[in-house]
Amino acid sequence: MEVRNLVEGFTKFIELYARFKSMLSEKKTVRDLMEILAQAGVKHVVISPGSRNAPLTFSFEGDGRFRCHSIVDERSAGYFALGIAQQTRNPVAVVCTSGTAAFNYGPAVAEAYYQRIPLVVLTADRPEEWVNQGDGQTIMQEGIFGGHVRFNATLRWNPGDKQITWHNRRLISEALDQCKGVVDGPVHLNIPLRDNLYAEFSGEEAPSDARWIRRARTSARMEKGELQEIIGALNNCKRILVIAGLCESNSDLQSQLERFGRQPSVTVLTETTSNLHSPDFIGCIDRLIMGFDETDVEHFKPDLLITLGNQIISKKIKALLRSYDGLQHWHVDKDQGFMDTYQHQTVAIRTEPASFFKQVNAQFDGEISDYHQRWIFRNNELRELHLEFDNEVPFSDLRVVSRVLRRIPPGSNVQMGNSSIVRYIQLFDPSPEFNYFGNRGTSGIDGCTSTASGAALAGQTPTILLTGDVAFFYDANALWNKQIPRWLKIVVVNNGGGGIFRIIDGPASTPVLEKHFETTHHLRARHLAEMHGLDYVYADNAADLDRGLEHLYRSDRCCILEVATPRLENDGVLKNYFKNLKDKTQRT
Repeated sequence: MEVRNLVEGFTKFIELYARFKSMLSEKKTVRDLMEILAQAGVKHVVISPGSRNAPLTFSFEGDGRFRCHSIVDERSAGYFALGIAQQTRNPVAVVCTSGTAAFNYGPAVAEAYYQRIPLVVLTADRPEEWVNQGDGQTIMQEGIFGGHVRFNATLRWNPGDKQITWHNRRLISEALDQCKGVVDGPVHLNIPLRDNLYAEFSGEEAPSDARWIRRARTSARMEKGELQEIIGALNNCKRILVIAGLCESNSDLQSQLERFGRQPSVTVLTETTSNLHSPDFIGCIDRLIMGFDETDVEHFKPDLLITLGNQIISKKIKALLRSYDGLQHWHVDKDQGFMDTYQHQTVAIRTEPASFFKQVNAQFDGEISDYHQRWIFRNNELRELHLEFDNEVPFSDLRVVSRVLRRIPPGSNVQMGNSSIVRYIQLFDPSPEFNYFGNRGTSGIDGCTSTASGAALAGQTPTILLTGDVAFFYDANALWNKQIPRWLKIVVVNNGGGGIFRIIDGPASTPVLEKHFETTHHLRARHLAEMHGLDYVYADNAADLDRGLEHLYRSDRCCILEVATPRLENDGVLKNYFKNLKDKTQRT
């Protein structure tokens, strides 16, 4: 009898589940939204639980064209979606209920805006007549993300009005056009939904006849006259400095920039986030210019600065270039805005960097110059001093980062936590065996683990997150996720607080360093790992670190390697590192 009851109960469960899987909202706006998103190539949808977004949740889950992910914490969900879009470069939708849930997407939306990552933010809302009328979750959601989205609109509700239906469909298409436009980025659609939220579902297929309005893609090239002016200026320069900031990996740009960088008058500086690698490029900017004296500042000054990509991590190169008088600066970017990071911009070149260098390379014949070799010689000298120090460095943040980078398997994606960790990584020659990623659009610590989790899921490749303790604990809800892939490996450098504040000028000299800046703590990641069913290993010395790295890569689960370093010694080691480079460089 008990067996029969179990079988009957299980059968009913299967029937109910099958019915649920085929549920689609009968709300016309929701049906049209599903159809246009699918036609536009949206495949991943990250949903946070709520009531007002129930029609969206049921419809996405019931439509086999979408892969749905459930993330409870909206802040984490936004970054998780960002990580997926970072790897796929396709729009990813995030869905939440009404009220403050939408605000929690804010940090990820801002990061996506500055990294140019395509997110489609779908916020369920109460009917507009109830906003500010004392009912629950009736905040002002329209335009909630301000200027940090490339498009925002509130859809209208009147299913019997053909003009409203036409208008909503057009707004959805416009949003997707801006999401993957000339410049990618996040877009926001606010969707008021009326009661009854749970009754209007059907298992019947009633496909929407909505059509995605697609924009034909075109490419911009410099006009002949403009190109000749550019070539003439280049041919008259003996010192051309190129700096590549945050870019997505691009083989065409790689080959064209390599060709340009072989000119004797050209030097190319990169950072890990540029994902551009060549023996002719210089990839450790802070290490290179640390020892500059007044003679060096003039000796390495460029006649022309050419920049591409987005944000640069190095504060030293920004300060150096801003200090020059009369510097010419060209920024190559397809966006319409001016990015005058170095306060010397003279020309904004509106085109893809790969296209720019391809056009230029066909005609550029640089001046005879020792500028390239001058930088290469300096870089080789500093690399030798770096390796000499690295071989003797005591156990510290610097040594941990060095050892971790050496042990990362080729073909991996490296996700870099913000604050001090990303700066440590810039001191080591970037490897062409890895792709480097980090939330450097806004440089916040709030979503590093969530982004890495989404990126690992989408990338389907070994992913190593190297992060600090404050960033890790701040984003602890990233682990509240049943979909974290086993190939995500997390290394937490735990120095007991915000170590960056002992390194940068200012906070270290204040009497409230430990309380209000460093925020010292004695937390460990072990209990978080246990609570979420992740593997865990701990190290606080060099030998245990080596054993921990072996365990990390052998583990068949997502694993956290927590490495405790001496809080009060780390800043001294780093300052001694820079002093050593500077002293020995100036003596030679």
